[in-house]
Amino acid sequence: MTRKKRILISCMALTVGGGEIMAMSLAAELSRNNQVYLFYHMDVEENEGLVKRLIPPEVKILSLRRLRLLNLFARKTHSLLKFLKINWSAYDFFRLRLLSFYVRKFDIDIVSSHSMISDEACCRALFGKKPIAVTDHGQYALVIAGGSRSFVSYLKKATCIVVVSDFNRKLLINEFGNELPNLQVIYNGIIRSEVVGNSFRKNNGIADDTFIFGMVSRGVPEKGWRIAIESFLKLRTEGFINTRLVLVGGSVYMDELKANYSNEQSIIFTGAVSNPSYFIKDFNIGLLPTLFPSEAFGLVVVEYLFEGKPVIATDTGGIPEVLCDGETQAGQLVKFTGNENSFVEDIYVAMREYMINSILCKEHSANAATLAQKFTIKECSRNYEKMFDKILNKIEN
Repeated sequence: MTRKKRILISCMALTVGGGEIMAMSLAAELSRNNQVYLFYHMDVEENEGLVKRLIPPEVKILSLRRLRLLNLFARKTHSLLKFLKINWSAYDFFRLRLLSFYVRKFDIDIVSSHSMISDEACCRALFGKKPIAVTDHGQYALVIAGGSRSFVSYLKKATCIVVVSDFNRKLLINEFGNELPNLQVIYNGIIRSEVVGNSFRKNNGIADDTFIFGMVSRGVPEKGWRIAIESFLKLRTEGFINTRLVLVGGSVYMDELKANYSNEQSIIFTGAVSNPSYFIKDFNIGLLPTLFPSEAFGLVVVEYLFEGKPVIATDTGGIPEVLCDGETQAGQLVKFTGNENSFVEDIYVAMREYMINSILCKEHSANAATLAQKFTIKECSRNYEKMFDKILNKIEN
């Protein structure tokens, strides 16, 4: 194509979350060589810090929420119909019409979708009109585990389906065989934020020799926050006093945890943040003891790797693909068999190993920096663009 490709990145919201951050990062990187539009679907407040940090002015942000009068009218109409017990979503009606309008207005060449709500909207509204590349960030694994298959009806309408790990690819093939179109693996990538002249340790009076375990994630119980806390407290009980646990994430649940462990001065709750690199840079070890049956990728694990931090994470989903490459390993993988007490013990053992085995810690730290190079946003974007070109060239020919 002689002109720049016009790409619409479609996602759930501009908020904290692996799929959301990935969509914003991909939009930013693709905008270097293409005209990129970013459409989000949910009526959720934008995270101004993330938007400012990740999305350059070249990317045009679109949503029903940004059209205040239309958004208000859609919400009021939706509420009225609900009050009248009419089972029809006025908000979805306006949202899908706006999506189709923007695709026509900006003459979009290809759509890249990054959440279930977005996937369904794009596949139903744009099928037969524009090529649609759906990216599964792991949400379908959870739905499959819950016994639902309803999403297959709209995923069949996608031009291709990107999965963020080989684990996810195998899962979908095992479940659906050849029912779903053109499955291919493209690993997620991140935009690395450089933190210059600003130290979390110094700002909080934490000595250089204090060993910091840290965790960054969404503030939901299933990410394993309580596991991290209980494992850390066991470590302290066993005599490892010169330690801190830093928990980076915000939600009502995190506020409850903070209140429950308010007497533990060695645990720091940061609340929601827009730039976790500021904290990760001063971690010794990154944690992700997730309780989800399958983490498709674990984007925060990549953030740990880029800062050269060894990782203790659950041996599930696509996480092993991030932490291990052949004989090169940048962390310890811990099985979760369903017993949380045993899991706490196993995470504690992994923590203890890093504290007493400095050689292993240094080895995994060096490996982390090496493995991180597989997950740059530049490499991720390059793979997406190759896929887009292949799809568009096939249509043209």
